[in-house]
Amino acid sequence: MASLLYSLRVKLLVSLGLVLVLILATFTYRDLKTYENVFLEESRKKAFDITDSIMKSIEYPMLDGEMEYVQAILERINALKDLRLIHLCNLKGVIKYSGTPERIGKPTTSKITLQALNSHKLTSGIETRLNEKVYRYAVPIFNEKACYKCHGSEERILGVLTLGFDWNGVEKKLEHHRNSLIISFLITLLLLFGLIGALLHYMVVVPVRRLTSAAKTIASGNLDKEIPPVRTKDEIGELTTAFREMQRSLIKLTSDLKSSRDRLKRMYDFQRNLIENSIDGIVGTDAEGNIVVFNDRAESIFGYSHEEVVGKMKFKDLFPPGLAKRIERDLYDDAFGGKGKLKNYETEVLKKTGESVPVWLSAALIFTEKGERMGTVAVFRDLTEKRELEEKILQSERLATIGRGVSYICHEIKNPLIIIGGFTQQLLKSSQDEKNRQKLQIILEEIQRLNQFLIDISDFTRFTKPQFTLANINKILEEIFILLGPTLNEKKIKLVKTLDKKIPQTLLDERQIKQVLLNVLKNAIEAMPEGGTLTVTTALRGDNIEITVKDTGKGISPEDLKKIFDPFFTTKSKGSGLGLAISKKLIEGHRGTIVFESEIGKGTTCVIILPVER
Repeated sequence: MASLLYSLRVKLLVSLGLVLVLILATFTYRDLKTYENVFLEESRKKAFDITDSIMKSIEYPMLDGEMEYVQAILERINALKDLRLIHLCNLKGVIKYSGTPERIGKPTTSKITLQALNSHKLTSGIETRLNEKVYRYAVPIFNEKACYKCHGSEERILGVLTLGFDWNGVEKKLEHHRNSLIISFLITLLLLFGLIGALLHYMVVVPVRRLTSAAKTIASGNLDKEIPPVRTKDEIGELTTAFREMQRSLIKLTSDLKSSRDRLKRMYDFQRNLIENSIDGIVGTDAEGNIVVFNDRAESIFGYSHEEVVGKMKFKDLFPPGLAKRIERDLYDDAFGGKGKLKNYETEVLKKTGESVPVWLSAALIFTEKGERMGTVAVFRDLTEKRELEEKILQSERLATIGRGVSYICHEIKNPLIIIGGFTQQLLKSSQDEKNRQKLQIILEEIQRLNQFLIDISDFTRFTKPQFTLANINKILEEIFILLGPTLNEKKIKLVKTLDKKIPQTLLDERQIKQVLLNVLKNAIEAMPEGGTLTVTTALRGDNIEITVKDTGKGISPEDLKKIFDPFFTTKSKGSGLGLAISKKLIEGHRGTIVFESEIGKGTTCVIILPVER
């Protein structure tokens, strides 16, 4: 119902209907008024003719003073059809002669009659008399010279002759005419409404509905909806043509927008991927220093997630206290890459854990076209690996230098040791004194220990690249278990082994891996001087082999656990402290890892992970 009230057809019909009603009502009113004036003019003419006849009929009787004859004439005239009254009033408005004798002597109440007496002019109009309407016609009777002998010459008029004609009949005719006009008006209005409605429907509503349907379809995204052309050259035709042109423009614009959108999306995806996949941490801020960009590499550098930072932290929060102000000051200095820029600025940042991280910082201020500061973009490069690499290179250089010295020292010491050992063995064989034999045996053992120390130092300072061959880690362990069997039995150590049979053969240096495993197992055995349980497990974890060696010995303190891979660090009374340092180097040479976990009184666990390579 509401849509019907607001439809274009209803609005047009109502508007045109109001115009038609106004026009037809105006013509009807004018016709009624014209018809009424015609009747009024007919009544006025009729009254004039009758009045003129009466005046001529009573003129001579009045001059001769025969007023009875005047009265008789009025009574006869009163019988005329449609004549309701006829009076002859004096100057005071008293009825002197009348077609209705009973009214003689009574004053008149007619305003029209009184007006004619006062104005001395012919007066007419419609009055209500005895609940009926009459057309009253009042004519002054002027005092002429012939009347002076009876009435004198002082008065201008002698009285008024007033007649009243029936007006109800006229009104009935007017009412009948009005009713006919109203019926004609309504019939004409209905016909015009129907005709206009039909014309509006086929000339306006149908084309507009067609355009509306097409517009809704186009608005829903179907730009290919065909809008039928209109041959008419009126406003609807122009509107349809305009819609068709708009559709073509929209199709072209949509195509251009889609192309632009695709280009922007590709550009955005490229920039986003460039930022997200950058090897450097990228951080962007707005004008107030709030972080708005925080890529994956920045997450790994700072330890924060994207959600924890964007919109919640400021750029200065990424630096140790006080350092952000110095960076801000240097950013505006020309000495670090130009005003508003920093290039390869070495500094440090603060991780979420509170740990300080060395970084290279490159930053730039971003300005709008008007020169207003828009934000800042900063690129962070973690220098931790670089520092570690530099440290490793420095250590390698040191080891190389030490190695050359050690090689010379070992060469110079080994030769005398061999000679001393040879002479000592000869003396041991030829000596019969038990005390001397014990002393000579101690000398031999110390020579052997010193010789082993020289071998360890030589191995540590001279890294040999692995000679990779296909081997099975379980087979290597089984061989080691056979070698260590007597020692395990002697020290009352129970061996528990769980070897994964699914572990495939892999490329490794069998000699180096055997050296590492022997070193780790010997350390575990030495940690259980009073016996215990040695557990060895192998497992395939994805593309890696995991070897776990666990003992139930006394364990290692947290302080010592941090130093176990340091060269020359040992907790044993005898030993060079190079075994685990060498083992770590050998495992790293195989691109693997070796870690220790320990708890005082509960034992130590060593986990070695080697990649499966074929």
